[in-house]
Amino acid sequence: MSSPRPAKLNPQVVRLAVFLIVLAVGYVAARNGWLPERAAPRAPTTTETGPLTPEQPPQAVTEPGDVVVPRMTIRNEQGDVVYRGDVELTNTLARIAAGKRMRYSHDGSEFQNRERRLPQRPAGYYREWVHPTPGLSGPGPQRVVTGSDGEIYYTPDHYQTFERLDDNGKK
Repeated sequence: MSSPRPAKLNPQVVRLAVFLIVLAVGYVAARNGWLPERAAPRAPTTTETGPLTPEQPPQAVTEPGDVVVPRMTIRNEQGDVVYRGDVELTNTLARIAAGKRMRYSHDGSEFQNRERRLPQRPAGYYREWVHPTPGLSGPGPQRVVTGSDGEIYYTPDHYQTFERLDDNGKK
């Protein structure tokens, strides 16, 4: 007695099934907030004068009012470099000014200054905000910390160091 031959799969049906599975996974991921927020734009790799040379430091092509912290190195939790270049904070600062929060639990929450790297102030004085890191799916190490009196600080390394920006967001 011979066993029946398995039916051949139609390649079009297989492609359609794979497409529907990928679509369903994407839908579930988006619905549950598993997808990363839109990443900050990468710094340009050329300047207005052409390709970068070793003698020419990177210069972000910006509009008036843009807030850019130049020449930053961003590392993930394992210490690997995930981004190197200028960091534009314009969209994050506009989001903060508009009172909009991202889906991360600490975005817009009280910053307690446990590291004591900012001037000591009363509890509730500082707020922390997530600045998305290109290439990382979670909140990443970048934060903007704002004070009740209008001061703005940027940290590329999850509170290890801070850059003070003036009240207008300029470094």
